[in-house]
Amino acid sequence: MPIELSRPVPGRIKQIVIKQIVIKHTPAHQWFVAIISETPDTPEPTTGTRAVGIDLNLENFSTDTEGKVFPHPHNVRKAAKRLRRAQRRMSKKVLGSRNRRKQRIRVARIHEAVENRRNDFLHTWSRYYVDHYDLIALEHLNIKPMVESLDAKLRGRSRSILDAAWYKAREFIRYKAANAGRYVHLVDPAYTTQDCFLCGHREKKDLAQRTHYCPVCGYTVPRDLNAAQNILKRAAVG
Repeated sequence: MPIELSRPVPGRIKQIVIKQIVIKHTPAHQWFVAIISETPDTPEPTTGTRAVGIDLNLENFSTDTEGKVFPHPHNVRKAAKRLRRAQRRMSKKVLGSRNRRKQRIRVARIHEAVENRRNDFLHTWSRYYVDHYDLIALEHLNIKPMVESLDAKLRGRSRSILDAAWYKAREFIRYKAANAGRYVHLVDPAYTTQDCFLCGHREKKDLAQRTHYCPVCGYTVPRDLNAAQNILKRAAVG
């Protein structure tokens, strides 16, 4: 089977040991081959001092302790209109007909394009932090309860939470860090946005409040930056 290799197959010095080959056929009728090879042992975790805390949020995808912001790509939102149109056309096709099968493939290709764009963004995002920092602190977010706990007024945010793919983002950065000898520390997410980074005072905020202002010590920064600083602080203590 002729294939196009996206990159050379990694392996041990002077010899590539291929352990497994996985062939995948997608709903959009595309074929992919995943090659699993034996590679040298992963490096030990680094003892470097470059550390960063990252707050994952909905206004921007992430904000870190250095103030760097990654804008949210909103892949699902951008494709929503095109996807609805394609799904309506499919619903009008006769069940079992050739036209319905063709339209189903068009719908699958839209879903696949959204997933590909999401993965491309997450690879870029995770690679940046693994290349620049030795210790990366993230919140240990449990996505399903977060979505289920939203009240009726905030139900529309559930799509944004799922579109953000925070769990996948965490897994991307964890496996890249393991391969590069970096260390990822997951911390308890409770009250990271409400606690003041400087004095620890807890001040409740609603989602619309984008600035952290501490009435006790006067510390004023963007809400997400304060959360990122708290995340890194908890990682250092833990």
